[in-house]
Formats: sequence, structure tokens, C-alpha cells
Amino acid sequence: MRGISKISLFLWILAIFAFLLTSSAYAQEFKLRISAGTGDKHGWVAGHMMPFADKIEKRTNGRVKFTRFVAGELCKAGQELECLRGGSIDVAAPFLAPYHAGVFPLTDVVMLPVMNTTAIEAERAFAKLMASKVPLKDGKTFYQLEIESRSMVAWPLSPSQPYHISTLGKRFKKVSDIKGTPLRGGSRAHLVYLKAFGANPVYMVGMDAYDAFSRGSIVGIIYSVPDWKSYGFQELIRYTITGMGLGHFPSYIAVTKKTWDKFPPDIQKIWTETAMEQSKESAKYWIFLTDPVVKEAKEKYKAVFEDVSKLDPAVQKVMYAAAVETWKTWVEEESKKGYPAKATARLWAQLIQGEGGVLPAGIKEYLAK
Repeated sequence: MRGISKISLFLWILAIFAFLLTSSAYAQEFKLRISAGTGDKHGWVAGHMMPFADKIEKRTNGRVKFTRFVAGELCKAGQELECLRGGSIDVAAPFLAPYHAGVFPLTDVVMLPVMNTTAIEAERAFAKLMASKVPLKDGKTFYQLEIESRSMVAWPLSPSQPYHISTLGKRFKKVSDIKGTPLRGGSRAHLVYLKAFGANPVYMVGMDAYDAFSRGSIVGIIYSVPDWKSYGFQELIRYTITGMGLGHFPSYIAVTKKTWDKFPPDIQKIWTETAMEQSKESAKYWIFLTDPVVKEAKEKYKAVFEDVSKLDPAVQKVMYAAAVETWKTWVEEESKKGYPAKATARLWAQLIQGEGGVLPAGIKEYLAK
């Protein structure tokens, strides 16, 4: 009986100790620095970061509190991984993966040309890509290869509206008008497209493009129309080719694994549910932003939006051929580096088509080989 009593006493002490630990964890407050390299008018800040932070603070009854930084004031765009690891920020929202050249190679698949999609279809496909259990290499999934391997925890942040070619006014009335035209691209896929298109690809982050326009170092850009407002591009751009989507810019909301493991289970649950909810809401926000920007560009700045079907047939042929070449070149070049590019492209093609996206002619056959 004495032995049983000692065991019972030990179990009671253990239970009380566990309760105190749990109670302490659940009562703990977390003060986090959440950062965006984009400005406060940008869709990823106004449509995702701010409402996400508001919801988390409310749903955790203030146990999680954010100090918010925007426009790169604490961490510049493309340096999110370094800032998270160095501890200058706790949360990157957005984490602009394509600006980390060569670090997140598979994420660029979302920027491959595809027609008939908006941010809503892209968000659904991107969320499914991150959640996919399909092994791409060595039994590892997209999420394991791109996120877990870098000791991060991340959630989808709705990709942008489709990207298009826009210029200060230059039009491509014939194929010879394209040659050597300096156009900005912000990802590996866009640079491949511009080269295949026949232009002079110029890489830079979106925040540097306004000055580049002003200096004359570029005359055009591949960009998403609702993004213009946050950078002032609507004051400069006078011509845009629509009807052909040059991919969607993908981003994450991300923390380090070390930060994530500090949160108790209930906060982790609230965080995950809120992140997934806000990703869908931010896709709708991109749609909401689009029409006013187009209207202002047309009415105030006399900008022209021309469907690709209205271009000279020879120019159309070059544009569509460049879209096909982008898929092939991206797959082949990334495969040479040892990445499972073709498997990733197949998976993305399946997911985006499942949401209504249309691939460039011939890509379906190419991926099937």
C-alpha cells in the first residue's frame, strides 16, 4: 500500500507540475515584429499583413501582439530569410521568395505563363501546392523541399494578379520593335520569358523600378496592374498588353521553426487557421484593387490596354512562343542544378488547370514526356 501511495503521490505531483507548465504557456504573451518590404498601400500589406495581425491579436485575446513595419524600414524586400534568421524580425509578411535568387527555386513555378487565371485561381492552386503530399525528390514534397529544409514554417499568401508587359508608351507593332528593349523582370521565370521574347532582360526588385524608369534604364516592366498604385507606376505607364498572363508572383507568410515552436498548441491552431483564411481574403483584395487602377490609368493618364489578340500576328506568335520557351527553359535549367523542376512543373500544371488555368500550347505534351 505504501508503494502505491508513493506512486500516486508522484503522479499527482507530476500532474500538478504539467498543469502549471501548461497554464504558464497558455498565459504567456508573445510580442512579435512583423515586417513587409512593400509599402502600406501594397495589396500584401493592406490586404493581408494588417488584417492578419489584427485578427491574431483579437483571436488570442492579446496574447500575441505585433509591432508592424512596412516599406522595408526594418527588413528590405528580398532579405527576409536573413532577417528572420538574424532575429531582426519575427514574422515576414510577405516573404518574397522569388527575390531570394536561387534559394527558393521551385517557388518560381507559380510565375510560369498561364492564361485564364486571376489571383483567386492562383491562390487556390498555390495553397494546394504547399499542402501537396506528392513526393518530388527523395520522397520529399514541395513544402519539405522549399520551406522545411530552411528551418522555416510558412503559409500561402495569395499570389498577385497576373503579370503583364507594360511600357512607358512603346508598342510592339512589329517583331523588330521588340529587339533589345530594356524590360524589367523580378524573377527567374520572367527573365527567361524576356530573353525568349527578344527584349533585354533587366533584373530588379519592384521597389527600384520607379527610379529605373526615371533614369531611362528601362522602358517597360513585367508587373501586376494592381501593384502599380503602391509604387506610383500609374503615373508613368502608358501601354499594357493584356490577355496573356505571365504568371503570378507567389509569397509566403513565414516564421522560423524556432519561433513557431515557442507558441502553445492553441496559438498555433489560431495562427494556421487565420493565415489560411487571410490568404483567401487577400486574393479577393487583389481583385478589388484592379479595376480602380485600370480606370485611373485610362481616364487620368490616357493609358492604353491592348489585348494580345489585337497585335500583329507575327508579334503574337513571338509572345506565345516565348511563353512555351519559358516553361521548357525553366524546367531544363533548374533540372541541371539538381532540382525536381519537371516534377514540380507537372504538379503545378495539374493544380492550376484544375482551377481553370490554360497552359501555353504544347506544354501539356512536353510535361507528359
